[in-house]
Amino acid sequence: MAHKFTISKLHFIGVDKETLLDMVDFFSNQDKNKSNQESSDLNLPLSVEVQDIKITTLPFKESGVEIKKALLSVDFVELNQNGIDIGKLIQKTYTSLGNLEVIGFFKDGVLSIDRLNLKRVNALSILALTKNRDKNVSKENKSNRKKVEKKSNKNQIYSLKEVRVKRLHIDMLPETFQGVKIKDFNLDAKALKLDLEKKELKSLEIVTKVNSNICSLKAKILANKNLLNVKGLLIDNLSVDEVLKLVNSKKIVQIY
Repeated sequence: MAHKFTISKLHFIGVDKETLLDMVDFFSNQDKNKSNQESSDLNLPLSVEVQDIKITTLPFKESGVEIKKALLSVDFVELNQNGIDIGKLIQKTYTSLGNLEVIGFFKDGVLSIDRLNLKRVNALSILALTKNRDKNVSKENKSNRKKVEKKSNKNQIYSLKEVRVKRLHIDMLPETFQGVKIKDFNLDAKALKLDLEKKELKSLEIVTKVNSNICSLKAKILANKNLLNVKGLLIDNLSVDEVLKLVNSKKIVQIY
């Protein structure tokens, strides 16, 4: 019979930037060390459970991103010879790039998300940050990352097999993309099922609404077994004048 070690409460309140980065580095190194072992080495007759986990951070900046507030709350995390289970998890993060809210849990290799919200997204800042980061990533780093991923795949005890999202919402701050003024952007999705082992998008339903100086657009998209099907597309309030201005200015809308 397996023995069980339980920690009933683990709170880190008001964590500063340096402490948070040290914590992330510590757990990242632990994962790397475990990935270098055979999965049979992890089948120990011991179950470890940590209950009532809570982490909050102080405001800080990292890589040009302002983290105004972050909160992580987890009912429990249990690790045993069968794998790892994570109880109800609530993550709330408020940043200069947008606000994130996640509610979900992890069991038997399946990440189930009840609600995933990305609000007040600053798209231009994200794109600029992504471009700068890609420039700094060398081919050697990419190659090393692939090697680490291959080693990590040997450790099936921690493997993520499937992602399920009940409801997803994304809205964006007003932005101008080279002549196109996005006044309002909303994306709502549900019933997302992504099989990571088969690399298959099993199901997804998306409704997108965009209001710009060019037109108002509403689209409904369904996905089934990696096939995307546009079920409805409505373009309203089309402004010919704005379209001609865009063409005459020789501006091309670029997302990346």
